[in-house]
Amino acid sequence: TGYNIRRCIVCKKYFLVRSGAHVLYCEGRCPLDERFTCRQYGSYEIQKELARDVPKIKAKITAFNRIRKDYQRGIITEEEMRRLKDAVRDRLFDALSSPDISNEAFERSISSQHLYSICRVARQARPRGRPRKAKDGDGA
Repeated sequence: TGYNIRRCIVCKKYFLVRSGAHVLYCEGRCPLDERFTCRQYGSYEIQKELARDVPKIKAKITAFNRIRKDYQRGIITEEEMRRLKDAVRDRLFDALSSPDISNEAFERSISSQHLYSICRVARQARPRGRPRKAKDGDGA
């Protein structure tokens, strides 16, 4: 006695819950991602949904995407990418824990111009497009 039957909102299987507990997920393996239980997966997805509504976290995600793209293009090294992402995380923690940092100030602090100079990262520009034709008398 003292148990309720609930249906997991992730895997749709039924499970027992102690009365009074407000549980939405079972403890079984998640069919959507085998690495997690339904409970772990559900709480992770909820956190992601909540984060989408926070402007500072949106700015962090944008900065991470920009940094990752620079790495994929070969403009920065993997070690520099890690340093930049760590700096963004540190600034996000400060911005979320300090109410006097505005969203705009946070976005400026993680902009490419500001962040790359602070972390001493120089973007190595790659030549774009087709190489120029050698003119008569040029070259070797």
